[in-house]
Amino acid sequence: MQQNNVTVVSNYAIAKNVVRLDLRVEGKLPSITPGQFLTLSTGRGEQLLKRPFGIAAYGDQTVSVCFQIVGEGTKTLAKAPVGTQLEAVLPLGNGFPSGYRKVALIGGGVGVFPLMSFAKTHGVEFRSFLGFRSKEYVCCEKEFQAFGALSVCTDDGSYGAKGNAVDLFFESGFKPDAIFACGPLPMFRALKARCEGSDIPCYVSCEERMGCGVGACLVCTCDTLLGGKKRVCKDGPVFRVEELVL
Repeated sequence: MQQNNVTVVSNYAIAKNVVRLDLRVEGKLPSITPGQFLTLSTGRGEQLLKRPFGIAAYGDQTVSVCFQIVGEGTKTLAKAPVGTQLEAVLPLGNGFPSGYRKVALIGGGVGVFPLMSFAKTHGVEFRSFLGFRSKEYVCCEKEFQAFGALSVCTDDGSYGAKGNAVDLFFESGFKPDAIFACGPLPMFRALKARCEGSDIPCYVSCEERMGCGVGACLVCTCDTLLGGKKRVCKDGPVFRVEELVL
């Protein structure tokens, strides 16, 4: 984890109310594990807290985040012109584990973005199952197709299959060594129920409101079955789904 000065090199819409922000990092980019996140300043002094975003992509000196415009912070970042100087703390949290050869990636809505960071992982067979609200929210297909097979669905059937990403995976017949997922709580509940009794480990990346991003403020705690409350930013954001109280 380190604080870096970053510069906006591109900023553009990829779906309805969804933006991709590409940043150039000054100095050497720290080692990143898929599933980790960063916190990013907005460039406005009155917005004191940095905003947390899952790392969607990274290169030698670049890092990218994608986000839905939902509040004042994301509104500000969505309008940041090329050349804007910001501050980022990265990488934060614990990412997805390594060592698996066949992995199912299951993403729902904005939860697809942290899963994009597997593009640099080699020697693994990935199959991605992505669910969106409707056609206007579908994005990042090319990025996922670049490193594995892809299946897409929408809630209303306006694009791809009609349904959700969890059903799409279980109906596919794909037998992975592990499941990596990110999305809304109902998706995690469905995964937990359907993985019960299975020998396939399922890891989920949780999303919670955060304050500090480093485990000090206890804003982003979640309940676990054995360990009491855990901090999503410091102990997670990736957990085994069966240890979470959902």
